[in-house]
Amino acid sequence: MRKAIKTIIAIGMATLTMFSATSVFASSVGSIANDTTVGVDTAQNAQTTYAEKGIGTSSTDVYLTIDNSNITVGVPTTVIVSGTPTSEGKYIGDYSVAVSGDMSGSDVLTVEPDSSTIDLHQSGKNDITASVSQVKTVFNNAELATGTTTTGKVEATSLTAGSWNSSFVMNIQVKNATQENITRNKEMLKTFTAPKTLATTPNIVSWAQDITLTEEIGTTIYINPEAYPNATKVSVTYNQDANVNEAYNEGTVTYNLTNTQADGQYAGYYILDTINMTPAQINEKIKVSVLDASNNQIGTVIETSIADYCKDVIANNYDIKLTKLCGTLLDYGQVTKDYFNYYINDKIENSYYDPTFINITSNDINSSLTKNPTNLSMNGSMIFKATPELKFYFGGATQDEIDTAYNNGTLTVTNGLTLVPVHNGNYHGVQLSGFKASSLNEDFTIAFGEKSITTNGLFFAKLFVTNNTTEAMISKALVNYHLAAKDYFS
Repeated sequence: MRKAIKTIIAIGMATLTMFSATSVFASSVGSIANDTTVGVDTAQNAQTTYAEKGIGTSSTDVYLTIDNSNITVGVPTTVIVSGTPTSEGKYIGDYSVAVSGDMSGSDVLTVEPDSSTIDLHQSGKNDITASVSQVKTVFNNAELATGTTTTGKVEATSLTAGSWNSSFVMNIQVKNATQENITRNKEMLKTFTAPKTLATTPNIVSWAQDITLTEEIGTTIYINPEAYPNATKVSVTYNQDANVNEAYNEGTVTYNLTNTQADGQYAGYYILDTINMTPAQINEKIKVSVLDASNNQIGTVIETSIADYCKDVIANNYDIKLTKLCGTLLDYGQVTKDYFNYYINDKIENSYYDPTFINITSNDINSSLTKNPTNLSMNGSMIFKATPELKFYFGGATQDEIDTAYNNGTLTVTNGLTLVPVHNGNYHGVQLSGFKASSLNEDFTIAFGEKSITTNGLFFAKLFVTNNTTEAMISKALVNYHLAAKDYFS
């Protein structure tokens, strides 16, 4: 029997519902020659002015604002979910969204479902939860100008015979691009802070910064060519041992500003190489000097850090979940400094953002270990980085057995993690990396021939907290950071 989902909003390919955007600001009223009082641009707080001048030169400012116009969003009216499940038991209905129009460069258009889940209803049966997801939800002015289409889907499992239905609402809005990008790009585990502006160019965004939170903690800086029209190169001074170990070795790298343009929100900006840091290094300064062809510095030195980014987010309270994520990252960094006694740049903060993490117990950490066979002998350790790297040693295994199994594909790990053989004296096993802060609680399985271990990235953290070892404090801070990342990126 066919299973169908009828939705309030456009989701089929045939019928389009057209959304027209409301102007964010009034258009310019132009100056005229025969009346010196006429002329205003309310968006830029400017109006026609005249002044008497003597012999010489006189600067004249020009302002113009054009309304957003002809913004349309194509959204069909019904989605039908296939009544035949995939080989994985999933019932899926795909849809598309199309956008076009003329929009201000300072705005973005958002088109997104109001919820990531909906309840499917059928009389006489319990509701079933289905997921709603969309590949792209934020569109910039360039994408509207050329016309852009994205896709989405409604997906459910565990359905039984009968007719099911539900609905959801598609929210369509024009928003300020800078503020919107603070909480966007979650699918890339990337968040944007407000762009920085040099005092010498108050009306131009001079540079911007983002941080990346995956298996690394990294930051990228973007330079706006409009603010530096004569720029040919940059010199970047930072810790050359960043993300290697808890050590400090300042050095400078200089490279040309060619073929380094960013995409997305900062399209056309020069994008500098991403610098990754260990948690203990996140308050170390990165200094960027923009240079002309004669190696003369243009403007002031850009000086920032990952901690500066996080403090900016907290101070401006852009988003509750993002604020907590940045706060718990600062705490994790400070505890890591304490653990390694690493104070090259002093403390990150004098007090913790969320001191309640100190009260975390082993009962608050969701992790267990399953061994096959159950009497399998093993031990291991954890390396504290942006996200941990785990080592597991198989009791009785030889170096040759581990290396041979790795080479012939019988030593494997699931959940997209990276596995390499590791040897330490008489101990032989594997080292795992590739964890993300938000998914440390997700199980993985290491298979070594017929032997296997199933656990998650929090296993050793729970062990340290349970046994109250010297690693307990840093483990608690890591767990608190994980919980904030899981909440934000969910």
